[in-house]
Amino acid sequence: HHRYTIPFVGFVSSILIIVTTSSHLITILKNIGVIFRISESLLGLTILALGNSTGDLISNLTLAELNLSVIGINACFGSPLLYILIGIGINGLIVNFENSSQFLKLKIDLNFKMSSFGLILMLIFYAVAIPLNGWFIDRKIGIIGVTWWCIITGINVYLETNYGLK
Repeated sequence: HHRYTIPFVGFVSSILIIVTTSSHLITILKNIGVIFRISESLLGLTILALGNSTGDLISNLTLAELNLSVIGINACFGSPLLYILIGIGINGLIVNFENSSQFLKLKIDLNFKMSSFGLILMLIFYAVAIPLNGWFIDRKIGIIGVTWWCIITGINVYLETNYGLK
């Protein structure tokens, strides 16, 4: 009887601690964004994205070191897909139930459009370059991917600082 109760209570407590901590961190980041006049979309595309991706980066590097690179590659596509489907799905349901609405209205700004365009171009690049490279993802393709992310992020920061997209 206690064999199942204690782990369940520990699991629920861990989830509550994670939810509370993350909501406080997001509030702090939002306040920093207001102080320094950084839009929420740029915060999400940079700081929050890096924070969410750090765990994936470490696990994928570990998988690559263990010669389980196929699992790491699949995780690179699976994690964001899971985040998008469950994140938008659950958030959309919560907002719809709270507002008694059937639509989730999103503010699409230039940062979001730029990032989406950059992502689509990178996926097209991968779809062409990987087969041409004999289905190998080598250091050259990795460097191009990281460089492309830096370019798109730099463009978003430039647009934010020079044009004050809010």
